[in-house]
Parts: sequence; structure tokens; C-alpha cells
Amino acid sequence: MIHVLRVTAIGAGSVEYLLRGCGCAEHEHAPKLDLALEHDHQHGHKQELARGEAESRVRAGADYLVRSTQGEPGGVWWGEGLDMVGFEAGSGASADDVRAVFGQLRHPSSTENDPVFLGAKPRIYRSVEERIAAALAAEPDASEERIWEIRNTIGADGRKAVAYYDLTFSAPKSVSVYYAGLLAAGRYAEAERLLEVHRAAVDKAMAFVQTQAAYTRTGYHGKTLDGRSVGKYEKGTGLVGIRFDHRTSRAREPQIHAHFAVLNRLVTCSDGKIRALDGRGFAPIKQGADAIYLQDLERGMAAEFEVVFVLRPDGVAREIMGVDQRLLCEASSRRGQVLERSEELVAEYRARWGHEPGPAAVKSIRQAAALETRADKTSLSPEEQIGNWNGTRLGRLAAMFTDTAERCRAVVRGVHPDQQGYEMRAREQVLAEAVVAVQAKYATWTVGNLIMAIKVQLDQTPGVGGSAPELALEVLREGSRYGVVEVSAPDPGAVPVELQRADGKSDFRAPNDDRYATSAQLRTELGIVAAAR
Repeated sequence: MIHVLRVTAIGAGSVEYLLRGCGCAEHEHAPKLDLALEHDHQHGHKQELARGEAESRVRAGADYLVRSTQGEPGGVWWGEGLDMVGFEAGSGASADDVRAVFGQLRHPSSTENDPVFLGAKPRIYRSVEERIAAALAAEPDASEERIWEIRNTIGADGRKAVAYYDLTFSAPKSVSVYYAGLLAAGRYAEAERLLEVHRAAVDKAMAFVQTQAAYTRTGYHGKTLDGRSVGKYEKGTGLVGIRFDHRTSRAREPQIHAHFAVLNRLVTCSDGKIRALDGRGFAPIKQGADAIYLQDLERGMAAEFEVVFVLRPDGVAREIMGVDQRLLCEASSRRGQVLERSEELVAEYRARWGHEPGPAAVKSIRQAAALETRADKTSLSPEEQIGNWNGTRLGRLAAMFTDTAERCRAVVRGVHPDQQGYEMRAREQVLAEAVVAVQAKYATWTVGNLIMAIKVQLDQTPGVGGSAPELALEVLREGSRYGVVEVSAPDPGAVPVELQRADGKSDFRAPNDDRYATSAQLRTELGIVAAAR
């Protein structure tokens, strides 16, 4: 399945990326700068704002952040940890406050001349160019190919200082095209309802992220064994973020999506100190948040409009049945441009070096292709951009509503194409098939992977209800029933109550770090090892 959620770590020096309105281009992001942040257990300062001062910072109208060149609505504060910076959820985020919090990691009530930092004071690390120069100096006899490798490896990898994480949810392309059609038809109230369905689905997914990812690390987290260190993972009071809602891409095409800039700081519940967020906690839950968003979006759309989602012929995503595939392609020109340029750069690499590029080189090539093909930003409003895109497609967009409604009615009268042969499956069979599917895709897998696999099975089985996250927890609780085995390194012994988190796990284990496999998979692997010996 195509994943609609992307998580990108952004450096503090890229705060202007937020102020310019995120510069969205199919989830492109500004280059990450090298202003590094301390991630460890240094003492922070929690600065309280007086009520009157806090209220003076709740701004509206033109002072909102991201009243951007694209004319999208202003960014608003989000999260359960906003007491740390003195704002209320839903209040407008001003440019000055965002520069202070996200750009300098200081409390917005303080000044640049007399800063009060949120946790550890940011440190300045060597720039990418400085690190490249040092690496080249260490290899004075490096070949031309090796020099190219060094430059691209350091530019793409290495330690990156993180000020915030950009979590971006992008609706399936057919939803964006359907929205464009509603605007073309003058059905503005329905268009707004569609956006409300999208926002509600994003809210549901981010509520899941809030409960699962608001953790920090304390103690020593240096060398690891099997990915684990001797430090603790502690719960924070909540995440701090700003939400931005957009409707178009940098290619000036319909693209409904939402950005959440999540600050790399939170308040530790145990001692009230401000520490860095454990950013690695996003990885095991990412597909879970993905599945929650998609499930709620599809159900909300079906409740509001005559539409039904169906698996695309390529099997990688679900789109609204009846939306012309040509319209989807025409609303995705950006992707085609990047792919075409990537192929050209790969061919140049192959001709120059005489072999295929490796994984690091491919990553660099894709990044270069995305940057080279970016369109300039525009002063046109989203409505104008979508109106221009609609211009030559009005007839096909009008016919789209007839097609989608007819397909929906046909499904109501008969059987959904994705559900043929699955109508009578019981709940336990659905969960068992999800386990088989996730195991077929991954050697070992996380709870987020399982949530997505269950969502896919629920799409095929109309008679089984429930949310994918709840069903995933049911499978893991009754692992033996479904042949599921936890393959993470176990605790050395019984965990004392004093060292347990609310979920019963040890404080020394990262939340959601457990990995799973099936007993059948393990038997197969043991058989392969035995045969190899």
C-alpha cells in the first residue's frame, strides 16, 4: 500500500520553511541544516507565562503563521504539551513565536538577548561542507568516484540535528480530484464538508500519535546491544506542534494534505524537565497512524457522498471508484517529473561510472531530481490554482460525479469488487489473514505494520467492524491463538513495579519497540539454516 503519512526530521535552521507555508511539492522538504540540538539529559527550564501575557500571544487574522503565498489558512498550535510554551490548542501561531520556538528552541516570552531555552541550549555543529572538506582531507588520494561518494554520503546521511518533525498526511489523489470537481460545480458547502472529513481523519490519526510517541530518553543512551541501551524511556506531558492545512501542491495541482510540525522537545512527567523527543518512536507506529487516517477518511467520505473506495489495479492504493484514471495522472504530474529526471540521472551515473548506483547514490539522485524539478512558488490562491487546473477538464469533472454515484449504487445493490468471496469471513479469520499478510511482507514486524495489515483485511470484509488498532492489540494479547511470537530480546527477569510504565513494560525498553514474527516463519528460517549447514 502507498503510505499517506511521511515523517521528516527538520533542522532548526529550516524554520523559514514553515513561515513560507511548507513549500509542499508532493512532500518535498527544505534541506536540513546543521544547527544541532542536544538530545540527552541536560537540565531544562520550564518558563510559565502569566495569564495576561499568554492571552496577548493568542493572535488571529493576518498575524497567523502560514498566511503563505499560497493563501492557505493560518497555522494553529496543537498538542497536549502546549503549557511548555504558554499557548492554547487552536490558537494562531505567529511568525515571531514560531521563530523563537522552532527556530531557536527558546521560550517565546524570552528574548534573543536574554533567552530562556526549552531544555538544552542548541549547539552549532560543523556544516555539511565543513564535514565534506574534512573527509576529503582524510583521503587525499580519493578517486573522482570516491569524492562523489563522499559528498553524497555526507550530504544524505550522518548525524542530523533535529528541531522538529514534519508529519504530513496526504489524501488519496482521487479525493483531491473529487474536491476540485466540487469547486468546479459550485458545490462549495459539499467541498467544505469533504475538507472536514479529511481534517477529522487526520485528528484521529494524530490522537494516536500523541498517545504513542510522547516519550523522551533519560540516562545513558550511547552504545547499544540489539538496538537497546541502558537508558530509560519516560513519558512526557504531551507533544507540542503546529498544524497546517493545504489543498494544492507546488505543481499547482489539487492535493489535500495536512502538515504537523512536532517540536523536538517535551516536558518529562517524572521531574518536569524539558528534554528532546524520542524521534525513533515514530517508526514503529507510522503505518498505524496511516491506517487510522485512511480508514476514517474512507468511512467519512462514504457517509457524506455517494462514493466507494476500491483497490487500484496495481494493488498499491485505494481510490474512489469511477474517478477517471487520466484525471488522477494529470493531477500527479509532479511525480512523473521526478521519476523522469531520476531515470536521466541514473543513466548519467551508469555511463560515467560503468555500474548501477548503490542505495546511497540512488537516494541522493532522487533528492537531486526532486529539487531540480521543483516549480517556483506562486502568489495564486488555492482556489485560483485549482480553478486553473479545472479549466480544460470541466466536462470530465462533471461526468465524474455521475460515474462515481452509479458505481456506488451498483455496489450497494451487489457486492463490492474487493469483497467478492470474502463476505462470509468471520472476525477471527480476518485477523488470521492479516497476520499471514504482514508476515509475508516483513521478516519481523511492528504493531504499526499489523494495524495496516488489519485495515486492508477489513476493507475486504464488510461484516467485521472495529478499529484496526484495537484489533491489532487483540491479536498481540492472544498471540498464541494466531501463531504470533515476540522476537525482541526479552527482559532478563521479572520487571519490578517501580520500573514499569503504565503499559506494564520496563522503563528501559522503548515504547512499541517490540518486534514480532509467526512461529511458522521461524520454523521456515530454522529449516533454511539447517539445510545451509
